Amino acid sequence: MAKFSSESMDWLDKLEAVNAAYKANPTLSQTGLAAKFGFSPANASYYSSLHQCLDQTAIEKIRLAAKGDKAANFSFNNAVCLIALKGKVADLPGAVHTVLDQTLSQGLATQQIKSLVEWIKDGKPVAEFDPNQKPPQPTSSPSLPTETKLQDTNPEPEDVKDKELEKEKDSSPKTPEKTKTKSTTLFWSVLAGVSPISKVKTKLEKEESLSLGEKLLVLVYTITKGPARLVGMALFLVFLIIVAWFGWAIYQQGYHSLNGTETKLYPEPAKTQEVVVPVPTTQPTPMVSHTNKVVRVSKKTKPQPTQPAPQAWQPPQPGSALVDETQSYLEREIASVPSNSRIKDFPFGPDTSMKKDEADRCLADLPIFKKYSFWRGNERNKVITVVPSPTLLTLTYRNADGLGSLLGTATKLDIYWGDVRAIHCNAIETKGDMLYQCSLVVADWKIPIAFQCASAGDLERLVSALEFWIKSAQGDKLVPVNGLPYLYQGLTLDDEGLVIVLWANGPADKAGLRLGDGVWSLGQDLRRYPGKSDLETELEALTPGEHSLFMVTPEAWRKGQEDRLAGQPESFQPIRQRIKLVTP
Repeated sequence: MAKFSSESMDWLDKLEAVNAAYKANPTLSQTGLAAKFGFSPANASYYSSLHQCLDQTAIEKIRLAAKGDKAANFSFNNAVCLIALKGKVADLPGAVHTVLDQTLSQGLATQQIKSLVEWIKDGKPVAEFDPNQKPPQPTSSPSLPTETKLQDTNPEPEDVKDKELEKEKDSSPKTPEKTKTKSTTLFWSVLAGVSPISKVKTKLEKEESLSLGEKLLVLVYTITKGPARLVGMALFLVFLIIVAWFGWAIYQQGYHSLNGTETKLYPEPAKTQEVVVPVPTTQPTPMVSHTNKVVRVSKKTKPQPTQPAPQAWQPPQPGSALVDETQSYLEREIASVPSNSRIKDFPFGPDTSMKKDEADRCLADLPIFKKYSFWRGNERNKVITVVPSPTLLTLTYRNADGLGSLLGTATKLDIYWGDVRAIHCNAIETKGDMLYQCSLVVADWKIPIAFQCASAGDLERLVSALEFWIKSAQGDKLVPVNGLPYLYQGLTLDDEGLVIVLWANGPADKAGLRLGDGVWSLGQDLRRYPGKSDLETELEALTPGEHSLFMVTPEAWRKGQEDRLAGQPESFQPIRQRIKLVTP
């Protein structure tokens, strides 16, 4: 982790390195920035914002002031105050240089700089600013905190730490020496080959209390002797099974620290280059839900130059793909949808009038498992803790199925608000019930995350709370809220080729396919079923226009299975029907 000193000027060197990194890769995310320089989540967010505030002229001005006759150090804590100007003033560079001139000429302290920034944000003349006036009361806005104590800054002197450790030792209860002597004596007696069982029996006859070590010794002795030996072996076998399952659960969740305090979720750098769609920089219009087809992007395609952002964000048209939505990513996102489900549009616009307190209350409901479930790919989890901040959302969660709900380790997940690119919202009809889901598209992530609930109102409140924090971190700009894009012309097949997920009003739905139908072939009626993988490849490669699709009803599929001869795959010949599939 990078170390910072609030009064040191070496933060300017780090900022110049960050500026160079963004110049080389303008789409670098905060997650990638933290991984590249070893920053903490907070400092990665600060440096990402300072990159937009301080140009090279401003950096040289700070360096020059530190070398003058009246040296004036503009510290990292001072620089963080400038971030509050983002999105609040029309001329950000001009406002930043104004603050620098006033600070370096008058020697303003950190709190006075904060007051000056608020003064400029309110549109008041700088000439009328009085640095000695009482600072304004903080508002409920989730902008960067005015009293944030930067992580890894101003380390405590060693003598202070030593005194605190001495106090903790004095206040901690002391273990009786008598107990330690008994345990030690028992331990060395066992090593020396002296049977302590006779001593334990003597103590029991005298009705004396046993130490913890003696109780464990009696338990082990009982399990390994006599008829109870089989029971003990069975318990030991169960213990081994639990340990093996526990190790497998850790492997499945990824490499993370065993105490669950930190999870390495940053993806490895891509070896091939992909097309990246620039994120809109203006506030979107109210959301109109729209299902989208995802087109594979060739890894050999060169990135296109960034075009000027439109005045208002428009939902992507069929055939387009949003940022970071590759085919494998969407397959993992769709895996959270239950089998035998219809995915429907969920027209919804976030509540832009929501305040910080209400947004915090909404996010505080995420650990209520009866209300929300949390998905990472196809794994259902239970949220344990939620900690929102101006830069990121920190979750801890545990697997919600099987023994994972009891024995699984807690995993930590950091979601940078600045890396969120879009939100997918859908209503899912499954077995006569309605389920509501929102998922976040986060830059550079390989495993998607989603929240599911049984109430449309709960979903609307959750998305509004997420948009509140995202807007605050991204300069008052909302991210797109739309429907989950579809693959394979709006359907998902199981291993046998039966439709288990269907997009309402998608090409497959409009063609007349229903849940439980079998997809047999495309173009022509094949004699032999080609298999799920080949069908998916053909469906995804269809060109716009009209195509022939041969399908099998659930009844005909079951009848074909009954008439099938063992060991002869070609004998599976259900009755097929030809339907017309129109792809956009």
